[in-house]
Amino acid sequence: MEWENKVFVVDDILPKEQQEELKRILLGNQFPWHFIPDVTGGESRDGRPAFDNKLIDDGKVNVGGRPLDLLQQLTNNSLTKLYEELNVKANYELFRIRSILQMPLANLVGSRCDAHHIDFFKRHLSILYYVIDSDGDTVIYENMYHPNDKKVPEPNELKVKKEVTPKQGRVVIFDGYHWHTGTQPEKHMRCVINSNVLQI
Repeated sequence: MEWENKVFVVDDILPKEQQEELKRILLGNQFPWHFIPDVTGGESRDGRPAFDNKLIDDGKVNVGGRPLDLLQQLTNNSLTKLYEELNVKANYELFRIRSILQMPLANLVGSRCDAHHIDFFKRHLSILYYVIDSDGDTVIYENMYHPNDKKVPEPNELKVKKEVTPKQGRVVIFDGYHWHTGTQPEKHMRCVINSNVLQI
């Protein structure tokens, strides 16, 4: 797969009006957010609470209407940009889309970095979209998950490949086998859409 071990950062992946529309939907009072005790699914030793919504989970679509249209546009634009960068066409299956909302924590314990993780254990492409400007950078590490060696690297073994600051309309497209994490926001809420795509 030509995108293996690569990271692409693209600004304004959606037109401005669609960025604003998606922001209004996710941050409006009708969007169903669900509390989770830890943003990384329980991997953080000290717990990092957040809110999420599994919009598409294991291929099952849990959202419809205009939000689904915008998510499909986001995914299509991201894969088109990937094709422009690599000049290789491929078929993809959208496996999961999860929206995440984090608030600054008054009493943060430990490192600002959440637990490093991969989203799941099948070779996949991660597409991370920033809904709003924020602090709380995404950190993507050189370290890779290997199916034949499932050892999780210790924090002192991690080597940073790329740090990306949240900016409305920006997307990060990367090989999902890179260990990665978010950092806790200190000043602003952090809202992202995390998509996982399989090449078929």
